[in-house]
Amino acid sequence: MSMPAPSARKKASLACANCRKRKIKCILGNSLPCAHCKKLDLNCVLLSTDKRKDRYRMEYISGLELKVARYEATLRKLDENIKSSVLCMESLGPDFHSEPITSIAAPNNSPASSVTMSTHTQSAESSNTEVKSELPPQDALEREKPLPTNVKGTLRVNNFENDNKYSVSVYGPTSIFNTETIPNQAGDIDTTFGNLSGDLIIVQCIKLFFRWQYPDMHLFVFREAFLLDFFNPGSSGVYSSKELVYAICAIGSLVSESDEIRSLSPQFYKGAIELLTKKLDSPSISSLQAYLLLGLYDIYNGRNNSGWMLTGDGLRVGFGIGFHLSFQNWLAGESEEPSLVTIAVRSRIFWGSFMADRFLGLILGRPSILKMHESTIPESYNLPAIETIAEYTYPGTADYERANYIDVSNPLKSIIKLVGISDAMLEELFTKDPDGMERKLELLERYNEKLLDWRQKLPSLVQWDRKTLEQHGHDHTKMFMRYFYYIVLLCLNRPFVEVSRTSSQKDSSNALKICESAIEDIHLAILSFVKHHGLRQCSILIVYSSIICISIILLTTSGGDMTSNPKFEECFFDFMTLLKLSSLTWKLSEKSYLKVRATFHSEYKCSYETQLSDFLQRKQEQNSRFLAPGNSIISISGEPLERVSPAYSDSMWGNEFANVMEFGGFGGPPVFMNGELSDWGNFFPGYGNQNDNI
Repeated sequence: MSMPAPSARKKASLACANCRKRKIKCILGNSLPCAHCKKLDLNCVLLSTDKRKDRYRMEYISGLELKVARYEATLRKLDENIKSSVLCMESLGPDFHSEPITSIAAPNNSPASSVTMSTHTQSAESSNTEVKSELPPQDALEREKPLPTNVKGTLRVNNFENDNKYSVSVYGPTSIFNTETIPNQAGDIDTTFGNLSGDLIIVQCIKLFFRWQYPDMHLFVFREAFLLDFFNPGSSGVYSSKELVYAICAIGSLVSESDEIRSLSPQFYKGAIELLTKKLDSPSISSLQAYLLLGLYDIYNGRNNSGWMLTGDGLRVGFGIGFHLSFQNWLAGESEEPSLVTIAVRSRIFWGSFMADRFLGLILGRPSILKMHESTIPESYNLPAIETIAEYTYPGTADYERANYIDVSNPLKSIIKLVGISDAMLEELFTKDPDGMERKLELLERYNEKLLDWRQKLPSLVQWDRKTLEQHGHDHTKMFMRYFYYIVLLCLNRPFVEVSRTSSQKDSSNALKICESAIEDIHLAILSFVKHHGLRQCSILIVYSSIICISIILLTTSGGDMTSNPKFEECFFDFMTLLKLSSLTWKLSEKSYLKVRATFHSEYKCSYETQLSDFLQRKQEQNSRFLAPGNSIISISGEPLERVSPAYSDSMWGNEFANVMEFGGFGGPPVFMNGELSDWGNFFPGYGNQNDNI
């Protein structure tokens, strides 16, 4: 029996737009309109497709889901930020929106006549990195975009009046001791501010510190909190103490134009040390800051071991008072919770100390002390500035208005991420690897990509390119993060420069190419600074950047001959000029300058002065405008053809200096090597097999 042939399936007709909207069956005849549209006198529109059989690919759907998840996460973060700001506003008190009713007046004989608090915003550079074409063009980003603070309103003295209750000794769960408040030493505070805040020299040194050395590596000093405490007659000395004032003055006096004030620097240093030794059993935030500043002072002057120990003392003081822990650990007895302003200040102090610790580990090639995973204190955020502190901030230039408000939070957060990369780099790349050089080069390429990715993902407020460095490199308040980045980048690639010179690799991953680009960037930034401010006020980051650039340039030369790379040659002599003329400020500059000259004399068997004279003669023949003011650091120095002073002349390189390793005790340059290698021996070429150093 044969089966009947299946009838052809009748193709379902598409409903018109009106029927689909009303969700009723469309009675469509052989022509339009359908029965319903005809009855209601509507325009019957028949759709060509209803898309019911269209199916999207899973990749497309997954992509949409990821976008939705990102948008939701962004909205949640915005909501958290809004709530945090509201809580901060509430913590500032009921008179938050009112005008300040008090000001902190300095004594009549003090240059700081008054310190009145008010909200300030800053014009922060916002530019694009030049290294990725997908980023928006330079003119698409707003330069000098107003920077909002997390807290609107005024910062007052009474925001810190109860902070002395949070000076505590913190003990862990295994200790038999309980967290307890640290009493103030009697007789210490009563003479601190009444005398010091009226001392013209003290105030001048503090101004110099905050003008030229802040923030740099000194982020752990919260400028606003310090000044409020310093000029407040009723201060409890939480954020300012005599030893901290002396430590600040020891560094600040170094950049003074006055020989008399500069000569006081060792006295300030000695006074701070003596005060700290008397308060060993009374640790505090200000003593922590003083230890760190004094340690950095030693390192800036080439005394590495002393500086290393003093900064270590400061960080141990910090551990003792729980500066790395959340505020719950600061409470002793029935103490009430600290305000969000207090938490923000303490957070800045910790993360500023964290950055200084990593910087020291980087330049000395020694283990860092503070560990990110052991900290429970939140990230720092911006607080309002003090209105009339123009004399205590970067002075700006003739065509570049000073900004009283310094954006520290955004660069600091970015530096913390950069530190994560450098930590992994230290652990993985600069250790003995049985796989040898090939494996190290793979790791080098990977970490260079990570550093590039870090820079490309920076917030627009802190991005930069070469044009930014050329135009705004003079503003050291925005350069500290950039110099830190370049130091990390150069330290990563420096040990592989010799390998790059003999490699056929010509792309951007080549270590030598990366170093060349970074050195040119640094040179542009330093030239911008020196054009506007001269060499006396150079920050220590400028000095360290110059030293490591010199180190790399020497690695690329053959017997000190740099004529094959004219750009490197120009950068080299500019950096050397900077070291020579900044020697009055930093002893490290002098020692590094002498070391390079010793290298030319002992290792290269040639005279540095002869090399400099030949270079200047060639440049003058090629470009008669080379020595015109502003074209180079040499031209800005005032006397570019000046012979080196007798103290530095070739006659000094006699038998007593024949062995340049006698300078090994100077230390200080950023070599980024492991602990088995000596500082100076690997900082300059010619002292061992380079392959053994990497």
